[in-house]
Amino acid sequence: KYATNLVTLSADHTGLHGSLPAELGCLRRLSFLHLQRNNLTGTVPQRAMDGLVDIYSLRLSYNKLSGSVPHFDDRHSNLQIIHLDHNKFDGTFGEQLSEFANSQRYTGIVAEVMLGHNNLNGPLPHVFYNLLNNAFRITGLDAGGNHFVCNKETNDWPAWVFRTGSSYFGQCIPVATPTHFSNISVDGGGIPERISTVQLRESESSHIYMIAGSELVIHGENFEASAELKCRFDQDRQVLALYQSREQIVCRLPQDLEVGKAYDFSVANYGFDYWSAETSNNFVPVKVLVVAKANTGDDDSLPSWAVALIVIACVFAIGTTVFAAFLIMKELKGEPLFMRMEERGDVTQNPMVAKIWELEAAL
Repeated sequence: KYATNLVTLSADHTGLHGSLPAELGCLRRLSFLHLQRNNLTGTVPQRAMDGLVDIYSLRLSYNKLSGSVPHFDDRHSNLQIIHLDHNKFDGTFGEQLSEFANSQRYTGIVAEVMLGHNNLNGPLPHVFYNLLNNAFRITGLDAGGNHFVCNKETNDWPAWVFRTGSSYFGQCIPVATPTHFSNISVDGGGIPERISTVQLRESESSHIYMIAGSELVIHGENFEASAELKCRFDQDRQVLALYQSREQIVCRLPQDLEVGKAYDFSVANYGFDYWSAETSNNFVPVKVLVVAKANTGDDDSLPSWAVALIVIACVFAIGTTVFAAFLIMKELKGEPLFMRMEERGDVTQNPMVAKIWELEAAL
């Protein structure tokens, strides 16, 4: 609150860490916010951006900022430079720059949007076309190194990209496309291990009969070795997938799926770019029907070998206890089981033993 007249805040490469405070929005006269090449984390608070009504240059590149890209609207009419590249921004993108694109009214000055090398996904937003083709077009754009999904008609960028230049965007990500499945049920619970294959057929829905808790092997094409690679069972059940190759991944069904229920199945490489009728011309509806639950060993039952070991241990413990009690009883009666030979009444009848005693006495 003591720096409300601040115009420039520049602290590039100074070792800053932590998150951006929402109170930045109090700097209503701030025109230059340059915090590149630090260790900033967290999101860019929308409240902070809404308050920066005089911002001209926003440079936050090379940090670890995440979440959604903030919105820039008609309150940011002076904004010309947006550098948010080399961070971890994710999610779909487009509306955030709609007003910014419409507000470009100057020619002959630098106007840049740098969003490359983040985790943005979804279709390539048409706002980029507006930024590159408006009467007051921007002078610099970079959106490469993200995960924008390919157009389903061409399995490449939309046609307008090739009219403006694909170098701004790098390569698109093809939709993960299953072609057939192998389901491997886990051992246990009296359910034998079995392997079956379901081949998808064009224009036909398919049912896959599975056991909750078992592994589903998905064969196909365009799978990415992504930390976001996942399978979905209906809209609200997502599990991370194990990447094995561009043609094969493995997903384990949640153990708590309801037996007898059929779940809509899909896969995605990034974000919510799931294989569907909206993203692929080769989409075939797939339902996973749960027929049983696997015995994962989480119940109270024990395997037979463990039960046998417990029985043997119990028998040994009982036998040891009985034998110890027998020894104690003999001692109490004055009839110990183990005694020196000279204490036994019949030992002197043995000449050999008597001779040994005489030698021991002489020593």
